[in-house]
Amino acid sequence: PRGFALPLGGGPVLQVDAREGLAVWSPQLRRLAALELAGAALQRCVLQPGGRRAAFVDAAGAVHGLDLVTGARTPIAPEGTEASALAIGLDGRRVAYGRRDGRIVCHDWDGAHVVDWPAHATAITGLAFAPDGLLMSTGADELAHVWDLAVLSRRRRGALASYRAEHELTC
Repeated sequence: PRGFALPLGGGPVLQVDAREGLAVWSPQLRRLAALELAGAALQRCVLQPGGRRAAFVDAAGAVHGLDLVTGARTPIAPEGTEASALAIGLDGRRVAYGRRDGRIVCHDWDGAHVVDWPAHATAITGLAFAPDGLLMSTGADELAHVWDLAVLSRRRRGALASYRAEHELTC
């Protein structure tokens, strides 16, 4: 992928180039930091709201965290994650990825496994934490769910709410 990630509420801008790496720019377009990712071509990338941290999936499917202030890189999940979507919590403490098989996996920033569960029947196409970090929304197969992460961590299953797209929108 190649593009930009803009944080909610302002802050630094993350420039993504799958071959060249990541660059962080101030809102005044001053380059703050750069990270070359030789041999670790990006598959997915997400910026924490507020712009302090980013998470990315490399070509081997490993998930990494990147502190955009210090430049420190943190391994979050090993190779082979089959990540199809990626999210980072508002406070930057949690990273989650949706897999091609419909599962969601959530880790703490240090890589500790928090919870995983089967969320959909097909590849996850959308994933987001609520601002409080306690709820998560997922999307796939024309279906959206809202999940309570505290309930899931106690090994209970079931979405709090679900919505199935029944109408095609055209513009």
